[in-house]
Amino acid sequence: MKTKRVGMKFEELVTTRKGAIGERIVRQWMTVREMSVYQVEGARHPVDFIVIDQRNEMFFAEVKTYPRRAINADTGIDVGDFHKYAQLASIGVLWVFFVDEIEGCCYVASFEDMQREHSIEGDKVYFPLSLFHVLFTLTRNDLNEIRNASNVNRSQYDGVKRFFR
Repeated sequence: MKTKRVGMKFEELVTTRKGAIGERIVRQWMTVREMSVYQVEGARHPVDFIVIDQRNEMFFAEVKTYPRRAINADTGIDVGDFHKYAQLASIGVLWVFFVDEIEGCCYVASFEDMQREHSIEGDKVYFPLSLFHVLFTLTRNDLNEIRNASNVNRSQYDGVKRFFR
């Protein structure tokens, strides 16, 4: 469980800094592919980006800079986010991008697919990695930057086979 220091700003949290790195990486990937990316500002926002792709189609994009779980070939989000995304997906297409320091890549799935195949454990909703497809491999610099901002105990992944390789 993460603790928040009294007086600490949202932007100062480790998870927020790490998330901003993942968002920058995905935004750069989209921009190189000539997508128009509009970032939603503010500490609390329903989605990270509103994107217009090369076909002039709009979609919502949420970026999670989370590693997959060590115990299962899956990844997850908070239950509250799952319900928030379900509301958002009712008005438009939502893609969820995972920037994963353990798998060493960025993978994506539509929230529509994620709704069809998930499991709830406590306050988390998990999705099998088989739902996702890899968009790109993270560069060594990207991995180092994420890991420097991360509090993930990488030793728990010792012996865990990568799913996407």
